[in-house]
Amino acid sequence: MFSIASDNIWRLVGSSQVMFQILLWVFAIYVTDFVLIPDFFKENKYKQFALYFSYILHQLCMIRNLYMAMYTIPKVKEIPKEEIKKNPNEYSTCKKCSVLRPLRSHHCSICEMCVDKMDHHCYVLNNCVGKANYRFFFSYIFLTLINAIMILILSFICLLRFRDEMRDKMHHQKFKLLGIQIIAHLPLRAAILFLISVVTVLMMSYFVIYHLYIIYRDETTIERKYPKLKCKEQNKKKFTEKISEMLQSENWLDVYW
Repeated sequence: MFSIASDNIWRLVGSSQVMFQILLWVFAIYVTDFVLIPDFFKENKYKQFALYFSYILHQLCMIRNLYMAMYTIPKVKEIPKEEIKKNPNEYSTCKKCSVLRPLRSHHCSICEMCVDKMDHHCYVLNNCVGKANYRFFFSYIFLTLINAIMILILSFICLLRFRDEMRDKMHHQKFKLLGIQIIAHLPLRAAILFLISVVTVLMMSYFVIYHLYIIYRDETTIERKYPKLKCKEQNKKKFTEKISEMLQSENWLDVYW
């Protein structure tokens, strides 16, 4: 009973995080795409268009990876009998659902399925992260970090340009019609965007570095947390080969797609 209540609470937390993230995205996209970028290079339309186009393309790739991470089901697939006969020691039977699965697979009690090379259950995605969608999950957090860095730079440059005006505005009209000022006043919007991007950069930097580390260690988050579940030692592949294996491509630019 307690477990069910706990799962529901975490699902609610995950849904709340998604909604909060969407609201931040809408604000960030509005200020960046329709306020900051048009303000930059306004005397040179070609540079403005290049910056605008590359930024929009980056955001679309980021959203696409988020969608794939959320809706790609990393469930253990049916294993051909010929494969089982060839490598019988590479499979085990789940004690909860009796599914024959590859080693390093785990049963998720929330999704109620066995996940191939399960990393963790992500409440924000409302999905498990495993072999089938790990590349999309990693690509999403990596592109989100790059996106946040781009917004951080743009908003910081904007604040430098308008710092004197910002100081006078806050001094003479402190807390007066603050909501209207945020909508109408560029420096205040840039300041809020700067704070959001700082938090996002710090948070996503941690996630990206952590997952690069466990890729280097040839571990999953579950194996990192419960070392007894690890069924093999770190392999002798190079780190670059492990990244290519995770992305399922030798071209690292595929992180964008």
